[in-house]
Amino acid sequence: MAIIVHPLTQLNGSPKYTAEDFRKTVNGLILPSDSTTYGTISGVRAGSPSPLTSMVGNNITVAAHAGVVNPWHNVGAYSYYLTEDVTVTLPTSSNYYVVVTVGDPSQSHGLLPEGRIELIAAADYQRDSLSGLVLGTTNGVSVSDIAPRLQPQTKVLISSSTELDYITAVDGQEATVTSGAGAGDYIYQSGK
Repeated sequence: MAIIVHPLTQLNGSPKYTAEDFRKTVNGLILPSDSTTYGTISGVRAGSPSPLTSMVGNNITVAAHAGVVNPWHNVGAYSYYLTEDVTVTLPTSSNYYVVVTVGDPSQSHGLLPEGRIELIAAADYQRDSLSGLVLGTTNGVSVSDIAPRLQPQTKVLISSSTELDYITAVDGQEATVTSGAGAGDYIYQSGK
């Protein structure tokens, strides 16, 4: 079918919707664009707990929250929510990213359709090559939140100007850097 209109009530078994139809039709319209046809900016919903991540000993806990992750090009964004706090254990005291990842065999990623909270070693991946939503970073001793917070007016709140540089968007997208030397309001224009 060349056009997906959602939601339509079924009549004689048609239309039928796939998860991909939902990702591209619904999530693509209710979330800020990453400047691609179907993709969105990944982030956590405004009102999510703060701090979102905490650390006791070598255990990192991610608080229950809702968000969206856009892990791959041209497949649409996945909305998710954690129904309860999730705790993961640091394997070593090295630097790690705390990441929401998606397994979707229908898109040739993973063996099971699932969402996960994973610790990914910073030494193994460049920050911009991660296929998931980075919620926080840890140096093995403490954890810091860095996930963008998606506001109802689709303004993005982000922890630093460094993290803001990882976001691509459409011209006119607004963002606020909440701390550090680059704190302030920004508008995406002409690729910057």
